[in-house]
Amino acid sequence: MKRSLDDLEMLVRHSVSQVLSIPPSAFDPATALADCGLDSIGMLDLIVQLEEDLGIRLRYRDRNLLQTVNGIVEHIRASEQALVVRFDSLIRHRL
Repeated sequence: MKRSLDDLEMLVRHSVSQVLSIPPSAFDPATALADCGLDSIGMLDLIVQLEEDLGIRLRYRDRNLLQTVNGIVEHIRASEQALVVRFDSLIRHRL
């Protein structure tokens, strides 16, 4: 699913605020989520929340890329882009 950056950021901010129980306005997209109280258990909760909210799969091993809202958005966009490239390549090889 193609999402605008603004929409994706809004959805990620909502997921983060749900997990941290703070309003989205309480943190900046560039702020380290650990500075807002996100610990390793919270990271697991956030990954699950993002997967449910966005209908995607994230790997816990990628948690170092998921340290800020901006980092999460960039990671999701890169993953979506890689999927499109792989799909296009597969289609071209099969035709």
